[in-house]
Amino acid sequence: MAAVAFHFPNKGRLAKKTVITTSMSNFGLEKFLEKAEVNMVRTDVGDKFVLQEIIKRRANFGGEQSGHLIFFDYATTGDGLLSALMFLKLMKEEKRRASKLAPGFKKFPQLIRNVKVREKKEFRKMPEVHKSIQSAVKKLKDCGRLVIRYSGTEKLARIMVEGKSISAIKKIAETIAGEIEKEIGC
Repeated sequence: MAAVAFHFPNKGRLAKKTVITTSMSNFGLEKFLEKAEVNMVRTDVGDKFVLQEIIKRRANFGGEQSGHLIFFDYATTGDGLLSALMFLKLMKEEKRRASKLAPGFKKFPQLIRNVKVREKKEFRKMPEVHKSIQSAVKKLKDCGRLVIRYSGTEKLARIMVEGKSISAIKKIAETIAGEIEKEIGC
């Protein structure tokens, strides 16, 4: 995603200089795109939400961290073969190795912690959970990100933390997970 978003604007192939990603896309991508002056719009997790936002914003590229990329000028769904061909075309046009197509891109350490829950209660309605979330947001300000959500298919709370230090994000994830387990854990 970083390579496409970095090179496509110069080729007139990135509509509105905008990339649609999900809430799970790495914070390093966000920082990289800011420097490249490319707009990044986040959606809920899922191809369908990425597609909806692409259509709504009249964009033409987006995807998920999992690798589902949508090149809307050619298809309305993520297509691995199309993504591979587009990337190979970019490599050929730029005459560069894949590793050199997103200069300066640095992925932030990311940790995902799942907690089995017996119910899906609003996080803000659990005082200790809410307090640990607010504390984490303050610690991560401008140098990381926190996404806490419930799985749409399982009885799980998903805690995703990104930051510069793996030990710091691990501590944050474990603190929040501990509070969730106390309140609604199985």
